[in-house]
Amino acid sequence: MGILANSVSCCQYRITGEAPPSDLLVWVGEKLAQHGFRSIDRSSEEISVGWVHLDDTQRSDFGDAQSFQRDHWIAFSLRRDQRRVPAAVLRAHYDLACRDFLAANPGLQRVPKGKRDELKEAIHGALLARTLAVPAVYDAVWDTQSGIVTFTSLRPKVTDLFETTFKQTFVGL
Repeated sequence: MGILANSVSCCQYRITGEAPPSDLLVWVGEKLAQHGFRSIDRSSEEISVGWVHLDDTQRSDFGDAQSFQRDHWIAFSLRRDQRRVPAAVLRAHYDLACRDFLAANPGLQRVPKGKRDELKEAIHGALLARTLAVPAVYDAVWDTQSGIVTFTSLRPKVTDLFETTFKQTFVGL
């Protein structure tokens, strides 16, 4: 759930470290843009993580401070798109490929280990390319006066992802 929902679970972080003494909004915009979300719709990558606009999860350009500044708050979202091939589907295609290989090579009783690994990797790649990425968006609001960042998730894997991405984006904070 996003920060604008009727009810939301959230956690808060206190920012430590020094932001650059120059214009904070310009610096934040540059950093968010550098680590902005890149779509994996036209690729075979499994996962993509990056920052997007709070009110438009398709946009990851942060050149205009008005797009992420709300008075003394900075609002943005963390977007993660991930593809997964269901294990049952992978297993069914893998078994079929093994049967086809053994039918084409009647002298073999079992598929050699190297060939099994090759088949599994090829099938996984082919199925992954046909699988749609599932997006997940988590909002963050940074109060620049108090130095508190509110993040809209309590799940450990998601909060770890947020902390890691935030630290990579804003080095030194």
